[in-house]
Amino acid sequence: MKIFIPRLFVLIAIFIFFISSPSKGASFTITAGNFQFSPDTLININIGDTIEWIWQDGLHTTTSNGIPAGAMPWNELLDSMNTTFTYVITVPGIYHYISVPDLPTMQGQFTVNSLIGITAPTNSQFDFSVLSNLVSNQISLRFSLSEPLPVELMMSDIYGKWSKILMHETMTPGYHDRTFYLPQNISSGMYLITMRYKNMLVTKRIVIMK
Repeated sequence: MKIFIPRLFVLIAIFIFFISSPSKGASFTITAGNFQFSPDTLININIGDTIEWIWQDGLHTTTSNGIPAGAMPWNELLDSMNTTFTYVITVPGIYHYISVPDLPTMQGQFTVNSLIGITAPTNSQFDFSVLSNLVSNQISLRFSLSEPLPVELMMSDIYGKWSKILMHETMTPGYHDRTFYLPQNISSGMYLITMRYKNMLVTKRIVIMK
């Protein structure tokens, strides 16, 4: 009897280890090349799964652009020196992402399933648009909110070397139109307008022509 009891404990311990060990999540691959993400839409992703972007050609980014509250935003370069980026899913909901240099054509999204009994947060609480992407001395923006919360609008160049806070204040629910005059010494080129609302970021691209 003394011989079999230790063996029984070993078998029980091995059984408990296997049933309690978390299963490895699935991995999904998105390629970035030819000015597109492929595939640009993924569904039925679960918490714990991994998204991997793989560079094929050109100069691109994978940048979160409207993601569920509580999810970690990302902004990663994809080029010949930075060929992959991996993101592990921790929050359910709909994730939108873009390649900043290739807006508005290069963008995608993926949907992460909710756990049973848990409602997935979404980014549907607001809408944000630039009324004209080609500007000279002013930019006009429109956005809508579902509840009163702080809103930040920021303008930056695509290289991250220059930035300016356009607005940072608590706004009332509903639609808002805002016009901002550009600095007189600003150079022509491509710029980004980013709206931060709650834990979400949405970025739009504009081109300044002087």
